[in-house]
Amino acid sequence: MLFTSQVPSKDKDLVAKDIEIAELKRRLQEQTDKSESLEIDLEAERVKAATAEEAKKKVEEARDVSTSALNVAQTNYSEAQGIVDMLVTEAKWMRGRGAVLMANSILNASELDGAVAALIDASRAVGHIGGYLECRNMLKRR
Repeated sequence: MLFTSQVPSKDKDLVAKDIEIAELKRRLQEQTDKSESLEIDLEAERVKAATAEEAKKKVEEARDVSTSALNVAQTNYSEAQGIVDMLVTEAKWMRGRGAVLMANSILNASELDGAVAALIDASRAVGHIGGYLECRNMLKRR
């Protein structure tokens, strides 16, 4: 009798173990699914981080290019401003003294001195001849 009473109890134990195994399998599957989901989320975060890092590098490159372009523009502006300042100064000098100095240097040129002297001599000669002719004509009329 012992044997027959032990069998139902063993069957109950086996059924209970089967239920426990089924529950453990279900939990294991849940954990596996959760783990896979977390792995997918982790991979998505890695991709997101890589994309953000790539975007950050592009932004830094763009900033470097912009900074370089700004430096070139500032250098060009400084050079242009220096040229403009020099031209303004030279224009003021030309208005104040330059035109007078240039006129004086032209008027005081040795080539001009000779040409002016020759012109004066020629005008005197013409004037004297003109004066002589005028005098002669006056004398004739009298």
